Amino acid sequence: MKNVYPVTKLFKIILLAVILAVPFQSCAQKQKSAKKMQQEHFDRQAEQKAESEKAKEKALEHHKKIQTKETRKRMKESRKKAKRYKDNRKEPFLKRLFRKKRR
Repeated sequence: MKNVYPVTKLFKIILLAVILAVPFQSCAQKQKSAKKMQQEHFDRQAEQKAESEKAKEKALEHHKKIQTKETRKRMKESRKKAKRYKDNRKEPFLKRLFRKKRR
């Protein structure tokens, strides 16, 4: 009668190696590089910013559209005046010369 002991010992060693190797296989997912993750984050931010800008422009256009013609004209003049102040420029010479004087 032959001894079966070496075969069962070999079987146990192989089984133990397989059991220990399973957790390593489950963790073998590829990790994204930090640079790639950062680039994706910047791309998402750029997309969100573009969407918010688009929504803002649409809201401003709607606000302008619902105004009367006279109001739109006043808004346009106010926008021009604000831009002139922002750029730190004076009114044109003739406009300053012929405006009503306060007394």
